Amino acid sequence: MIQSKFRGTGVALVTPFTKSGDVDYNGLEKLINHCIDGGVEYLVSLGTTGENVTLTKQEKQDIFKFYHREK
Repeated sequence: MIQSKFRGTGVALVTPFTKSGDVDYNGLEKLINHCIDGGVEYLVSLGTTGENVTLTKQEKQDIFKFYHREK
């Protein structure tokens, strides 16, 4: 049997944007904290919500770093 690294409840999060089309990092932080406070055990950034294909490589890297920053 293959053991999975991910256990529990996981959520693929949408990446929020501002009206000007920039990544809304304040909104993303609120969304991340809401999920964590609600008991979600892991988050999937750029998972299945479709915005992945519209972001530049740099934007994807910046979002990934944002998810993994030290608190």
